[in-house]
Amino acid sequence: MLYEVAEADVERLDRVEGMHTGGYRQRYIEVHPTAGGTTGAFTYVAGEGRVDAARLPFDWYRDLCVAGAVEHGLPAHYVEELEGTPAVPDPDAARAAAARRLLDN
Repeated sequence: MLYEVAEADVERLDRVEGMHTGGYRQRYIEVHPTAGGTTGAFTYVAGEGRVDAARLPFDWYRDLCVAGAVEHGLPAHYVEELEGTPAVPDPDAARAAAARRLLDN
């Protein structure tokens, strides 16, 4: 999905995504929407040394991704792939509860 982010909000988003810790970095990409044409966008990519194939996402994060895919009408095979992604419980109960509230809304 593509979202328009106000320039004033990019700095806050960078902090939330951990740019200041080296957790992520921005990468500018070209996107080819299904409606045609090309547009520029940025995405966050894991910083150097941050990718570990043995790490699993938290279950609430996987579930948010599934809910977003369903809400935006992504193909069923993609939703099923997301649903089948192994995940682990979040040891931070407050963070997990806050994320679950997003799913409940």
